Amino acid sequence: MDVLDNFKLPDFFNNPIAEEAFSLAKRVRDESENDDTSVLTSGTVNDAFSLANVAGNRPADDNTLNNLGNLPANNNTLSNLGNSPADNNPLNNLGNSPADNNPLNNLGNSLVDNNPLNNLGNSLVDNAFNPLEGNLNPLLNGGNQLAGAENQLPGITVGFQQVTFAGQEGREATITLARTGQNLTQASTVRVNIGAGTATAGVDFRNNFPQEVVFGAGQEQASFNIGLYSDLMTTETAETISFSLEPVNNATINSATSTATLNIANTIPDISPLTLNATTTQIAYVAYYGRPADNGGAKFWSDLLTQNGVSYSPRGGDGLTGAEQGAYDRIINQFGNSPEANRLFGGLSNRDKVNLVYNHAFDRNAETAGLNFWTQQLNSGSVTLANFVLEVALGAQNQDAMILRNKIASANIFSQSIQTPQQIQAYKGSSAEIAGRAFLDRYGLTVSSQASAQTAIDNLVV
Repeated sequence: MDVLDNFKLPDFFNNPIAEEAFSLAKRVRDESENDDTSVLTSGTVNDAFSLANVAGNRPADDNTLNNLGNLPANNNTLSNLGNSPADNNPLNNLGNSPADNNPLNNLGNSLVDNNPLNNLGNSLVDNAFNPLEGNLNPLLNGGNQLAGAENQLPGITVGFQQVTFAGQEGREATITLARTGQNLTQASTVRVNIGAGTATAGVDFRNNFPQEVVFGAGQEQASFNIGLYSDLMTTETAETISFSLEPVNNATINSATSTATLNIANTIPDISPLTLNATTTQIAYVAYYGRPADNGGAKFWSDLLTQNGVSYSPRGGDGLTGAEQGAYDRIINQFGNSPEANRLFGGLSNRDKVNLVYNHAFDRNAETAGLNFWTQQLNSGSVTLANFVLEVALGAQNQDAMILRNKIASANIFSQSIQTPQQIQAYKGSSAEIAGRAFLDRYGLTVSSQASAQTAIDNLVV
């Protein structure tokens, strides 16, 4: 009868593996009492040693073998469940054993000072494995990981792919993050914040920060888009946006790439009046329906305008005759009498119809003079709604022309991205119309990126 016979495993590391390890320890003890230790089977000792380490969920390093028998390890600590002195090393036992200039290792708690210790309860390893530094390193207790307050997985780091990015006014910029580590089979989330910079949120760029970026399982890169707004300034100094990262879930931030700067190039937007031709066929969809065309519809109207030689700019003094007039009238009639037009404009007063068209085309309500003029024209029957839509869109100038051009460019990117049978089918019906308007509502001061358009289409298919 000795200390093993009376010892009970503490509750905080009771588990089947620990219990099996303890049982093996007794077997090793019993064999050592009946036989010379030199003839103990290596399998028994190794099993005890392996289970002891598994129970603590931490392998020992090459210097210290922690086992439940009586096995020396490279002139270092003899760690067992009885009392075994080691050369100038601590006594490792079930009770309390002070050691000469060394910490106490037992089945309760162990604090380590440059000496790796493995036991059934807690496993705090030397600096080569896991230095104890506040909450940043996990404490392994009986196989359970207690992570820091920020819920981080060791080994996963996230940072910006580069520390400087380039963008230009009137376009979306894409910022890419990179993830590295040994546990990429799990998802990670980080938060992007805006720091100091010369650009003004809401004036020079779309202010949707802070925002979270999610890495899916196995994903090494993830990105977010930021809309950089056009303005009418012909000269201005280059503007910047600064970003920083913070962990949200299963990530630590790479200190070397935890911040990044976006340099924004000034561009002079095109504010000239638009011309109705094969390249601007989206104008009717954008101004009338407030959404991008489906790919087939855009191609149909583009071909029609090309075949009939339509190039019409009322602000340029153009008139319509012959085939041009016929193609123009066909657009007006088909758009004006469509079920979608009835869903959008049915039941609205003429004043409300004017404001809705202005919002589709220019992201604003009509100014008082324009509202009164076009309402009167509609009331008197001098123009149809579809005729009003094209005329007011083709008459845009200055910032209105810039916004409409950006919307048409975004609509083209969206429509040209609809390619597969599944995508074509998904962009049909009233729900798709609503999704298309929601996409285009985001653009006017900036143009969509290909990535944003593709995401919107993918969401439709799902």
